[in-house]
Amino acid sequence: MSSSTEVECRPRWHAALWVVAMWGVLALAIWVVAGPGAMQASAGASWAWQPMWLLSGLALVAVLLWGPGIWPGLLLGGVIGYAVHGWQWGAAGGALALAAVFGAWLARRLTGTRRPVSTPRELCLLAVAAGVSAAVVSAPVATTAAAMTTPDMHAIAIAAAWVNGVLASVVGTLIVASLLLSATAGRPPRRSLNQALLSTAVAVLTVCACYLIFSGILADSEWADPLLAVLLVPMLLWTAYRLRVRGTALVVGLLVIGIVHGSFQGYGPFPVGESWMALLMMQLFIVVIVLTGLTFATALDDNERTHRMLTRTLARSDKRVRERTAELLAVNRTLSNEITRHTRTLRLSRGRTHVLELIATGAPLERVLACLVAETESVQSGLTCVAMVTTPESHRWRIAAAPGVSSDLAEAVRDAVQQRCQQGIRVDERCLVADVRRHPQLAMLQGPAGRAGVRAAWWEPVAASDGTLLGAFMLLRRCPGPPSAYDLEVLDAAARLAGLAVERKRVDDQLHELANRDRLTGLLNRAAFSEALASAVSHAERSGERVGLLFFDLDGFKQINDSVGHAAGDELLTRVAQRLRECTRAEDRLGRLGGDEFTVAVADAPDAHGLRHLAEKLLAELAAPYSLQGGERMVTPSIGISVYPDDAASADELLRQADMAMYCSKRSGGAVAHFFAARMNEETRERMRLEAELREALCRDELVLYFQPQWSLRTGEMTGVEALLRWTHPTRGLLSPSAFLPAVESCALSRRIGRWVMEHAVTRVAAWEAQGTRPLRLSVNISPAHLRAPEFLDDLDAVFSATTLAAERVELEVSETGLGEAGARLSERFDGCRARGIRFAINEFGIGSASLARLRTCPVSRLKIDRAFVSELSVESSHVSLMASMVGLAHNLGLSVTAEGVETGTQCRLVRDSGCDEVQGRYLGVPVCADAFLDIHRRQLRPPAANERPIQRIRPLADERAS
Repeated sequence: MSSSTEVECRPRWHAALWVVAMWGVLALAIWVVAGPGAMQASAGASWAWQPMWLLSGLALVAVLLWGPGIWPGLLLGGVIGYAVHGWQWGAAGGALALAAVFGAWLARRLTGTRRPVSTPRELCLLAVAAGVSAAVVSAPVATTAAAMTTPDMHAIAIAAAWVNGVLASVVGTLIVASLLLSATAGRPPRRSLNQALLSTAVAVLTVCACYLIFSGILADSEWADPLLAVLLVPMLLWTAYRLRVRGTALVVGLLVIGIVHGSFQGYGPFPVGESWMALLMMQLFIVVIVLTGLTFATALDDNERTHRMLTRTLARSDKRVRERTAELLAVNRTLSNEITRHTRTLRLSRGRTHVLELIATGAPLERVLACLVAETESVQSGLTCVAMVTTPESHRWRIAAAPGVSSDLAEAVRDAVQQRCQQGIRVDERCLVADVRRHPQLAMLQGPAGRAGVRAAWWEPVAASDGTLLGAFMLLRRCPGPPSAYDLEVLDAAARLAGLAVERKRVDDQLHELANRDRLTGLLNRAAFSEALASAVSHAERSGERVGLLFFDLDGFKQINDSVGHAAGDELLTRVAQRLRECTRAEDRLGRLGGDEFTVAVADAPDAHGLRHLAEKLLAELAAPYSLQGGERMVTPSIGISVYPDDAASADELLRQADMAMYCSKRSGGAVAHFFAARMNEETRERMRLEAELREALCRDELVLYFQPQWSLRTGEMTGVEALLRWTHPTRGLLSPSAFLPAVESCALSRRIGRWVMEHAVTRVAAWEAQGTRPLRLSVNISPAHLRAPEFLDDLDAVFSATTLAAERVELEVSETGLGEAGARLSERFDGCRARGIRFAINEFGIGSASLARLRTCPVSRLKIDRAFVSELSVESSHVSLMASMVGLAHNLGLSVTAEGVETGTQCRLVRDSGCDEVQGRYLGVPVCADAFLDIHRRQLRPPAANERPIQRIRPLADERAS
């Protein structure tokens, strides 16, 4: 068996051994006690009667203490103790175990406890249980055994033997139970030596009296012995009073022994001979003696136990009462303190509510702080308050409210705080000065404080929710000393309310700034400037003055923003605002309406000469270089000027007129200033009308595409076609792009029209190829606005996903001017188109603002020389060599060159001699509709003659079209 199994089984073996040992000990005790009784009973003599059957008591008490599980020990001891005198007495010994189990069960049912010797009632019920169990079980068996061993026993003797067995069991059970059960109940109360000696003397006296009575020494008359026997009762009660239950049980046992011994010797009131009646009388006397003594002792013990319990209960109650009294006193003090605190808090709450109402209604800060000071001084007598505020930027302190302080003391307080700040002493922490006169750092405060009678000063910083120092709240008192807890509470509450009021003021100011100021430049925003302009116009209307308005934006700002970055653009706008402030008067109103648009409202404006002088000053100052991102950047303003009441009757109209004049300056090339004129209004209305008609034209399908061929100067074949937009106007007829494209570029239609052109051009060319025509390169013009649109690449994907034309067959044309306007976004578009196989060409090259050096960084495949440059070509002109240089440079860069606007044969030959790859113009083919171009394309498919030069192949087609 493993060690773990041994550990598990060891407690079980121990328990079993313990039970067996108990059985053995109990059997031995039963055998020892039962032996003499069985021997006397088997002898059949009258003195063998046992008035005190201790064996029954021992067995019943054992079952009460250890449970019915010990019956084997009882059975073993009884059988062995009695069986040596015959099997009949062995059966009587076996009945002992059954009687003990039954008696214990009955005693528990009657008393409800395992130790039924605590009260007289329990003792009497125990006697009843012992008597019933003996009468039913053990006494009949023992009587039967006696009758079987003594054949000459008559019926009266048998009945007397049964009664003796019952009463002897009761007496034995009472004595043994009183001795053993009371001994296991706990230690008795301690007694003094005198009490112990007196109790011992009483017990000895009682026992001696019993032996004297039942020894025949005191009296020998028939009536004297019974009288003396009765005197044992009071002596026994006295003994029970002194010795209680255990001592009384021991004394009673000795008395029973003495009574039995004397009676069997023929002495005392119950001399026993062969008379069964004498035996029963003696037995009854013994029962009375035992019940009386033990019942009285039990009653005394119960009374003493009750007394002790009551004493302990009273002690605990008294202790609880004292504790409760102390708690009530503490609660009373707490309630008193709370009432006082509540009264103070109520006064503070009223003042706080008043101050909060002022803060919530937006009262001025000085009024709020004055109310706070007044409320604080009212809740605590003997205090004077000073409220100070500061600005985190300047660290300058000022007195905001100090109604109860003289002006010189208030100034001294402010100067002292200011000096502490300048000396680097922290002012954002609480400072409690018990005596101003003895504080070395408040020397300048001592004189005014002494004159005002102020001795103590307590300082609490006023802070915002983020910890920023906003001010301070100070309490001044005439008597020196530290503040009380309530003073500190008042100081803290006042400082918090002051912080709330000052922070609310700061938030209001910040909200006003956010609502009226541009966060980047600090100038007035659109709403605030419109309000300021309306106020200036209203004042000018009443006073008869003039108001001038300068409206400008920055030419080239978008290129800087795209190429250098938005951070540099924001820095540029800030520099422009700074220069704008330096060029204007303090009374002029400056605004930034959004983006790079700025305005200047000049109240009491001078004449036109003065406004022009201001505009020229702005042109000169704002055009100076700006140092941005480690380089020099330049922008120029385009200024529009309008004057009230010459040009407008209201502020809104004045702003619109200046805006029109600004756009006129931009169309003039920028870096100029224009005054508003009536014609600008007409141009604006015309542009707006044209935009509305264009929107309707898209819905009514009034836009059409014309196609113009592109010819190779080397082979004379048609290599490409350019899609050109036309507008079939319902009243003005067929319009060329120059009549409406400027309006498209200035509105939001550029993307819609650009996508429409790409969709229809790609679809048309794909349809031609489906009819069997030779594939041509398709050129489509893209506006700069469409090229800058974020959806440009998505539009390309949508167009090519709906057609069979390969993207490699499409060439997008962007003007040289548009190349400069597109800025940094052009490289992104180039990369996206290159990934899709689409090529780019630069249109109108030679007249735009882009430099030739930029061609090296732009991934284009073709240059298209502008018609304005081609129209000046002649045999004697120097433009021929210039064009040859441009073409050579383009070829060196790997680019093809197409000449646009070729109108004559001479221009065609000169272009060819300059090295151009392709040519396009009215000399070789005018733009025609789709059906006409398809016819020309089909007729151009004839094979060339063997000796035909390219120019000869192109010319007949031109003549044919001319005819």
